[in-house]
Amino acid sequence: MNKHVEICKIVLAYAIFGGLWIYLSDSIVRSLFHDSGTMMQYSTFKGMFFIAVTSILLYGLIVRLSSKIKDSSIALYENEKLLKFLVNNSSDSLVIVNADGRQRYVSPGAEKITGFPVSELEGRSLDTILHPEDMPRIRAAWNEAVEHPEKTVTVQYRHIRKAGGWVYSEAVAQSFFNDASINGLLATVRDITARKQAEEALNRKEALLQAMLRNLPFDFWARDTQERIIMQSDESIKLWGDLVSAPDRDWKFPPQTLDHWKKNNQHVLEGNVVSEDCSLISKNGAEREYHSIVAPIRDGETVLGILGINIDITDRKQAESERKALQSQLVQAQKMEAIGTLAGGIAHDFNNILGAVIGYAEMARDSSPDGSAVAHDLDKVLEAANRAGALVRQILAFSRQADTKRIPIEPVHVVKEAIKLLRPALPSTIVIKEYLDTPTQSIFADPIQIHQIVMNLCTNAFHAMEQTGGILAIALKDCELSEDDLHQHQGGRPGKFVVLSISDTGPGIPASILGKIFDPYFTTKEVGKGTGMGLAIVHGIVTGAGGFVACTSELGKGTDFEVFFPTHAQEVVSVQTPVERVPTGKERILFIDDEDILVEMGKAMLERLGYEVVVCTNSIEALNMFQNEPDRFDAIITDQTMPGMTGLDLARRMLLMRPGLPIILCTGYSNLVDETTARGCGIQGYVMKPIAKKDIASLLRKVLDEKLPLQSREATLSSTGASAK
Repeated sequence: MNKHVEICKIVLAYAIFGGLWIYLSDSIVRSLFHDSGTMMQYSTFKGMFFIAVTSILLYGLIVRLSSKIKDSSIALYENEKLLKFLVNNSSDSLVIVNADGRQRYVSPGAEKITGFPVSELEGRSLDTILHPEDMPRIRAAWNEAVEHPEKTVTVQYRHIRKAGGWVYSEAVAQSFFNDASINGLLATVRDITARKQAEEALNRKEALLQAMLRNLPFDFWARDTQERIIMQSDESIKLWGDLVSAPDRDWKFPPQTLDHWKKNNQHVLEGNVVSEDCSLISKNGAEREYHSIVAPIRDGETVLGILGINIDITDRKQAESERKALQSQLVQAQKMEAIGTLAGGIAHDFNNILGAVIGYAEMARDSSPDGSAVAHDLDKVLEAANRAGALVRQILAFSRQADTKRIPIEPVHVVKEAIKLLRPALPSTIVIKEYLDTPTQSIFADPIQIHQIVMNLCTNAFHAMEQTGGILAIALKDCELSEDDLHQHQGGRPGKFVVLSISDTGPGIPASILGKIFDPYFTTKEVGKGTGMGLAIVHGIVTGAGGFVACTSELGKGTDFEVFFPTHAQEVVSVQTPVERVPTGKERILFIDDEDILVEMGKAMLERLGYEVVVCTNSIEALNMFQNEPDRFDAIITDQTMPGMTGLDLARRMLLMRPGLPIILCTGYSNLVDETTARGCGIQGYVMKPIAKKDIASLLRKVLDEKLPLQSREATLSSTGASAK
């Protein structure tokens, strides 16, 4: 309250009352009293009355004025006290800055913000307490406030902290340079460090989220409750395009993809989680396999949206499929390995049996007159036994227990021999037609493997026509192929070939599987009728020989396999058994085998050849016998597989005692020794069972007639001793 205004009001009231009193009282006195004495008396009374009334009036006005002044002073004190309390206890700071940039007034709140006492802040220039990088922004705000005093200006900056570091502050300022009572820039300053840190943390999270969305290796997206896309990873954008910006009506996806999304979204909005493997077609039309996880975004029980992840598992699915196929192949391979091991074991025993059959049959044949019925029958027995021996060698070749030996041959002889074996096994409903009369050039191959090819392909043809019957055609012919002819034969080379053609009139092979027929373990036969290895073996044999296989088939009309063998210019080695003179001798032989029947047969056979034979059925006994008289025997014939000591070990020990001793090692099956290993140990002869008389006679004569020089004998002794250690 302005006290001058109140005083003026009192003076004015007093003047008005005094003027009216003088004017009215004089007029009334004149009208009532005409003599001067009476008028004088009343004038005196009038003056005294005026003084009394005005004194009372003046007192009342002064009392009223004093009361107002007191009330105003109390209110002012309370306001000042409240203002001071607010200023002193505010977390914000009030600052008045002079035109030169120095702080003229700083409220105590500044100490809470900066740690500096007010005394150290007042009078200090702004450029000494604010971050240098923020000064351009502060000067711009200062100029704006000065140019526009009617508006407030907000600016954020960093203020130095007494304890070290910086405080983020926000000032709301207004220019009062035109107000003489302030004459400066008035600013309210607030500490926003916590808010800045929260903003920076939020920005870091936002940046991290954006980085995640850019680098996630799978399709990630989010939808609101209206099923609109609100977030996508870069991988998702690659697959589907930018669906955040594109309206739903512009999504041109295959119905399969859209229906799948809609079904899952509805299910998830009901509060469920969907996890499944599915097939989706992207915007470019590519179909891939995904593992999809779609889950609700929850706030308590309220579903706020949908989160989805699609992980591409196409390669994994393919790998799993391949792994299963490989696992199946491994199981088959293990079965085949077991069969091969079993075949090797059977071959050992079977070769011993065949050895006895062939040996005794040959001795009986030698005792029979030529042209007699007995001789004829024994010839057939020997023919069958030799054929059985060839089959055993095929089994061993299949089980990888026998090495393949390629020689120049005319394939027609092997093919005809295979047909002889095959014909009795075929039903009368299948007719074999042979086109083998035209001579062909020679090829370089293993006769046993050629035999195996014919048997495998003809067996497949038989299975194809087993129910309906038909014609099995087998042909051999020469041909020459150019580069143009080979465009359909992958891996083939131009040149001259002998072509083995085996065709049937069965149901044919569907085109969908024609490209898989040579894959290992691929078979369309029912369980028990095929392992899926036949054509794979054929393919491996032919490509190993430098050739290739072609297959054509038509549903309902049959299948034709053509096997192309490169021709060979060397002299043909006959696969027929030549008639040779059986050599004889008179030397003393030690014959060792754990089979009594083979020992008996071997002794009789060798004695008929003129040799003096000592037999033994135990390798350890044979070693003791030899140790007692190492010079008694001219040659040793020993079996490999025997209890107590193998033939290889026995030979090593004998050679230590008598280097250069002629030794022949016989085996029907062994995974421990082959011809190379035997010769490396000093053994001069190696033969596979069953053994024909002429073969053992020729080999025995060879090792007996072979005279080793002294240096060779010493080398043999050295290598043999080293092997035995």
